[in-house]
This record gives sequence, C-alpha cells and structure tokens, in this order.
Amino acid sequence: MISNVMQYKPLEIQSDYSVSNEQKKRVEDNVRDNILDKTNANQAWFYVEPDSYTNAKDYLSGSYKDSNKLSFKNDIEQEALALNAQNNMQNFLSTPFMPFLNNGTTNKKQDGEFGGYSVDENGFMGQDFLKASNLPSDYKIHKNALQAINDVYTISIWADFEKIDIIAGISKANGELQPYLDSQKSSYSKDEIKSIMQNLENAIEDEDFDTPLMRDYMTDDGKFKTEGILLMYAFKSDAFARAESPHTIVRKNRERSGESGQGSDKSPEEKKKELRDSLADYYLKIVTKSQEQEKGENSIAQKVVNDIKNMENYVRATNKAIKEDTASKFGGTFIDIFK
Repeated sequence: MISNVMQYKPLEIQSDYSVSNEQKKRVEDNVRDNILDKTNANQAWFYVEPDSYTNAKDYLSGSYKDSNKLSFKNDIEQEALALNAQNNMQNFLSTPFMPFLNNGTTNKKQDGEFGGYSVDENGFMGQDFLKASNLPSDYKIHKNALQAINDVYTISIWADFEKIDIIAGISKANGELQPYLDSQKSSYSKDEIKSIMQNLENAIEDEDFDTPLMRDYMTDDGKFKTEGILLMYAFKSDAFARAESPHTIVRKNRERSGESGQGSDKSPEEKKKELRDSLADYYLKIVTKSQEQEKGENSIAQKVVNDIKNMENYVRATNKAIKEDTASKFGGTFIDIFK
C-alpha cells in the first residue's frame, strides 16, 4: 500500500522497440533450421520481438550469462577497481615531486536521472525513488532491473499492459515481503528464501536463483541481498498488476474480465481467426454452387477459379496488413523468411 496516494509521480520509463539486424539473422537461421527444413516449406513469416524485450526477459527469467546486457554487478566491480587505481594515481600526481602533471581533473561520473527520479553514478535509484516506494533509505535498487520489469510487462506483442506503475508494484511487493524478513539481516541463503516463499505462494522457485537478476544481487558467500529478493518476488508474484494503480493501463484487447476485445479494436489473433472462418465459408459456398450447375458450363468453373485467385490475393493483403498493424502497435517486426 502506497502512503499518500497520488502524492508521488510514476516512474516514466522509455523503452527501445527496435529490432537489430543481428536479432533478425538469429531468427531467420533458427526458422530455416527448425521449421523450413523439417517441414519442406519454402517460406514462412515470423514475428521478431524488440531487442529490449529479449534482453529483459533473459535478465529476469533466463539462465545466467556473463554477456547479459542488463547485468550490472561485474561492471560496477570493474569500475570500483578502476576508480581505486585512478585515485591512487591522483594521489601520486598530487605529491610535491610531480606537480606539473596534476591538472586537477577527474573522470568520476556524475549522478543522473532515470524515469524522472535520481540515480547515483552506478545506476542505483536515489532517495526520492526509495521514499516514494516506501523502501528503506539504504536499499540498492538498480535501474536496469526496473527497466527489465517494465519491458517484459509492456512491450511484447503478448503484453497485457500499455503501462505499469513500477512504484506501486514495488511498494506492494515490499509490504507483503517485510513481515517475513529479519530487520537485522541484509542477505539470505537459498534455503531461507525458499522457507519465506512458503508463506507467499512459493513465488520464487528454484530456477529463479540462477537468473541474471538474482546473480547481480548475490553476495560473495552465495547468499542473496534483500533487494534482489524483493525485485524477483515483485516480478514473479505479479505485484505490478495486483497493485491496481491508476497509473497502470491495461491493453483494451487484453482485459482480464473474460470479454477480450469487446468494445475495442480486435487483436491480430481475432482478425486472423475471422479471416480463416470467412475463407472456409466462402469456399464451401463456391463448391455448393458449382455442384448445382451443369457439368459442362465453363463460365461457372472459370468464375470459381477467378474468385479463388481473388480471395488468395485478399488473404495475402490482409495478412500483410495485420502484420504491419501489429508491429506498429506493439513494437518488433515481422519478417518473411525464405529457404
């Protein structure tokens, strides 16, 4: 529960909906190897998710890889080593023996902003965000984790939301988690976390401990920091949907009332189903009509052929329109893949 409702501003995260050529190439190769070659087909079209969605999903639910673009632990550790070396050099240059080399400059990064809230030089959210989310002032919540959560919830073609309230979700998850945490501890073992999760519908499961997110918050002795537990629990427990914030916007064709699409634009899946159904009805009517005609009447047969060609052209054009409309609304792109 958020204190002083509506007294905070939502986190306004910007996402990248683009698809890189490298991502397209991986999809094309995979489709050729696993679909075209195995089915003897010559062509297929395939939807390619935005790169940012792929990276975010891998960060939150994939297996740990050193190359994950959202992982920050290694970068921060390397930067700390570099900064230490730089400080040592600055101390050396400031000695009386080498004043002519010391120009007083420093390469230390300045604090910045993310989604309208402050972040420190390492990308951790500032005190304004922590206060708005009802989190302790010493929590280290990295902006990359918030970006990943936002992208998984909002930019996929299958996403349920146009927008989510990160602050409301984090605050709700923290309120649910806090009764089971020890205020004197900052990290927990895997067994301790699993024991806590028994009270929270086992939201964090075995495979979640090996995700890049949890690895970012892993300590040297193999435990997991409270912030990582909170972020993973918020994501796995669907806290961002359950928070019911006025800043969270559900996609019209993804309403959870069981009336999907009613009173709004139909989803691409619904359009495709209608197209298939109408095509089947059309062919049935043509066949029935042709059977009623005399066998030697060439005009009817020719009309059937022409109508079928026209319908096939309509199907191709409609499929193309559906694909373009879908990509423009949800990001990503559709590509035609040939053998």
